[in-house]
Amino acid sequence: VATVFMHIARYNYMYPHENMGRESPVSPDEYRRWEDVADEMRKDEVVRMLTASMDYVREVSEEMDAASLGRSTMLYGRDVGEWAVMLQLVTHMNEHLGQSIAYARMNGVVPPWSR
Repeated sequence: VATVFMHIARYNYMYPHENMGRESPVSPDEYRRWEDVADEMRKDEVVRMLTASMDYVREVSEEMDAASLGRSTMLYGRDVGEWAVMLQLVTHMNEHLGQSIAYARMNGVVPPWSR
């Protein structure tokens, strides 16, 4: 679970920083290694870092306007608008949310919205 959440946190910093040129409060050298050390981290550390990465995504999105959404950038070797990077970021989070829900249910944990 920690590895999945740190993977999400990594990409929450990586997409805006590396694909949109936004300044990141966390260096690429740091966020690139998170998945490798996640199993050694305490739950509160993982939650804090995931929350901070979500706050960063909110900051980036709140600073965007219509012009920046259309600004050209590269994503996986394709020329796209910055809107596509933000869409990729959301779909990435949703993919792993679904994965986490399935894992939780396999382990007898019922998500709050299913109670």
